[in-house]
Amino acid sequence: MYQNIYSIVSGYSLKVRIVLTGLAFLSFLIQNPSVLAADWLHFGYDSQYTSCNPAEDTIDINNISQLQRKWGIGCDDGYFSMISRSPAIYNGTLYTSGAGSKLTAYDAITGQELWQFGNGNYGWAPQPVVSADGIVFYMEDSIPTHLYAVDADTGNMLWEAPIGFDLAYNNTALVTVDEANNVVYIVQDPFARGGGKLFALNKQTGEITWFKSEATDNVDFEGDYVLLRKGKIFVEAQVEIEHWYQDRILCIDASSQNIEIVFDKPKGIELNDISQYSLCNNKLAVTFCNRDDVFESDSILVVYDVTSQAVLWQKDCSTAITGKIACNTTKNVIYVPTDPYLYALDAATGQEIWKYAGYGAIYNPSIANGIVYFISDTNMYAVNEDTGEKIFCYPLGYEADETTLVAICDGMVYFSGSGGTCDLFALALTYIDISVSPISHDFGIVNVESQSPPHSFTVSNNGTTDVVIDSITLTGSDASEFSITNNTCSGQTLVSGETSTVDIVFSPTSEGAKSANLSIQSNDVDNPAVNVLLSGVGSAISEGYLVTSDVWIKAVINTVEKGPIEAVWQKGGEDTTSRGDRVIWGHFYASPSDVTWGSQDNPDLFVKIWFDVSGRVDVNFFHVSVPDIEVYSASPYDGMPDEHGTTTMSRRYIRQYYENGQSNSDENYEDGNPPAGYSPTGNPFGYSTINDLRIGSIIKLLRKAPLMPCGV
Repeated sequence: MYQNIYSIVSGYSLKVRIVLTGLAFLSFLIQNPSVLAADWLHFGYDSQYTSCNPAEDTIDINNISQLQRKWGIGCDDGYFSMISRSPAIYNGTLYTSGAGSKLTAYDAITGQELWQFGNGNYGWAPQPVVSADGIVFYMEDSIPTHLYAVDADTGNMLWEAPIGFDLAYNNTALVTVDEANNVVYIVQDPFARGGGKLFALNKQTGEITWFKSEATDNVDFEGDYVLLRKGKIFVEAQVEIEHWYQDRILCIDASSQNIEIVFDKPKGIELNDISQYSLCNNKLAVTFCNRDDVFESDSILVVYDVTSQAVLWQKDCSTAITGKIACNTTKNVIYVPTDPYLYALDAATGQEIWKYAGYGAIYNPSIANGIVYFISDTNMYAVNEDTGEKIFCYPLGYEADETTLVAICDGMVYFSGSGGTCDLFALALTYIDISVSPISHDFGIVNVESQSPPHSFTVSNNGTTDVVIDSITLTGSDASEFSITNNTCSGQTLVSGETSTVDIVFSPTSEGAKSANLSIQSNDVDNPAVNVLLSGVGSAISEGYLVTSDVWIKAVINTVEKGPIEAVWQKGGEDTTSRGDRVIWGHFYASPSDVTWGSQDNPDLFVKIWFDVSGRVDVNFFHVSVPDIEVYSASPYDGMPDEHGTTTMSRRYIRQYYENGQSNSDENYEDGNPPAGYSPTGNPFGYSTINDLRIGSIIKLLRKAPLMPCGV
């Protein structure tokens, strides 16, 4: 992280910080922005800086090998650029600032730049932090450093802190957001001892709510950030012990601002400086080292109970602890990076679970969905969280920076190239996902030897890698009734997000229902052939019957003797109601020239056409006999049917209706048997027919008593 050198000058201690230049970050995106836990709001993920994302469930040990670069910042541009820590991810947007660049917002999935803010940092670039309600906190300039609050959606400045802060060129400094108390904390940690302060600023206005310093509490605050847990602040500071200022972790009540605990160093530890501190549930992990040689000296890890202050256990790592300790709060396991090992330790006892051996220093592990990620040597690594076995490796193109943190969410992984191939790598799972829209199409009724208008189908690559479309064909028993008229897909390669189209027409050569499949072959191993259902009805070339200048009807009877025959229309009459509605009625029958039972006086299908005063036209078909009758209508008639249906002995009624330039249909099933418990009401006079057969009916109205209809 950083290196401090102590020297004694004229009886007082002068602290000189050598900030090791570098950068690294790895960050991720969330596709469900409504779940705040899925957002990576800052380095360390949460206010306890566990670096563990429990919401990630896309990348796992079985598919991590499919990760490939989806986008990046500064890839192959020939410039050496550094971004420290990790960026912030909020609501699908990634926020970062690098040396020589402004605060920039990117679409976290595509990498598209959305907006920029500020003048930029020219060497030291602390990373932004985002609050749960979408305020980006951004630090710019060095001495002094200015703190800004920026709207996450627009990039507009909300406020600037009333004072500047002396952060001593520290590109690893971060603010910590206390949502419960509506404040943000920033640690001022200058070069010289005595200037360390802890500030609490109002989150909405930037006004200083309170601050603590050596003058107010006789402590000199240090470190990059504060930790939060259950209303308590945990922060590094130098406190006076036996006339010397020594590093300790303080626990401060966030409401009263009282220093409640000073966590003492266990006896026997001669290392005087703190380099790392993290929380894991109710445990505080603190690394003691010699700051004059922080990355090569021995480190001792001490774990405290945050309530009792008791030392639970300590571990002499016999090497430097080289990054922030991560914690899986569910497993109660901490992950300790050293040179060259990564340790998985039981947080309660310190018992070693496994040890991974790297090739050099390991930096700032992070955890998601059973995988531990970290940056080391010239690569990003991932190991199985249960076993420590390496399961993935990705090259940076340059030596890793010690500030690097890997962040993961919703199938996306982002990490710094430390000035390598990319300033930022954005990885996603590679998969092919081809889709076709629509997935089916009914061409409706088309006259035999005619052709429908073409219908377009869109082929899309919804995956992360290229789709190669091998061929597009028509299959099925009626494939010859359909044709491909425009094909921009076959033999094409679609990159992620790209589309192409293919047009199909229906040209029936015979009457009746037709179907086929549009088959699209590709390199999608999970779905190598996408089949689109095509359907349509071929209609015999016939004029049908224009019952008015606009309304056309037609019926085709499917006979046993002769197959489909066109029915003959017989108009029965027409009238106009007192309200102004018009009605035309009649029936279709089989021609005696087609079948022996055909007769003008033997109706097979009754028709009632209702012209409502509102402008709606209802064409009502009532099935009488024979198995199936195809019914057609159109309004206004342009030479092609608009609606088609089939009446049967069970589907007795079909209504095809026209309103506001649109056509629709509905139908009713009737098996001729009354429902259970039904009994007729009323006793109509009725009418005598033949052979003592008497018929009658009662019409039930919505607003009037039942009526007995007149006979015809």
